[in-house]
Amino acid sequence: MMHAQKAVRGRLLVPVVVAGVVLALAAKPVPGSLGLDSPDQQRREAILDYIALTNPDAPIHKLDGFPGALVAVSREVGLDHCLALAQAEVESRFWPDAVGSAGEIGLYQVLPSTATLWGWRGAELFDPHVNTRVALTYFSDILARRPALRDALAEYNGGPRNRSPYYALTVLENYARVLRHAKLACEPERNPEFAAPERREVIAPGRPRLAPAS
Repeated sequence: MMHAQKAVRGRLLVPVVVAGVVLALAAKPVPGSLGLDSPDQQRREAILDYIALTNPDAPIHKLDGFPGALVAVSREVGLDHCLALAQAEVESRFWPDAVGSAGEIGLYQVLPSTATLWGWRGAELFDPHVNTRVALTYFSDILARRPALRDALAEYNGGPRNRSPYYALTVLENYARVLRHAKLACEPERNPEFAAPERREVIAPGRPRLAPAS
């Protein structure tokens, strides 16, 4: 008869039957194997819990792969996944099938023309994983040109000529609420500055050292 597993000095004693003899083999526990979830699993469940809390009507069964994509792609582009989570909430309230009045699709309301720039077809934007990757890759491209978070969010929302602060403020107000959820394990230190620092000039002594920001 197989006996229950026992932990000894941080290892599991796993009973194995060989030729009718029970052998106890020591094995290192795998995260989650003792009922303890790994940090990534805890974060994944926290993200899905947050979505269900903020929008009980969101189709959670369609968002199973979203948390992993959210965390991975956010780190690739240098953002806190909680900021990206807040942005998705503002854009679609976590509806992967959402379609905007101008044809924007999915969680981050991405235009099919934008998806084409990154090698994806518009129809693929209904996939939360694809939508997240396209949206955050596009946002990263904007940040390379407009490194202030406020300006980058404005362009994401309204194009290169948009200077309105309202979208950025809406996302960041929502982000402030997301940050209160400790289980999401937010990483705000990854984000760029909200506003661009003042430009400094190399000038002769005696003259003002700061040039007004344009």
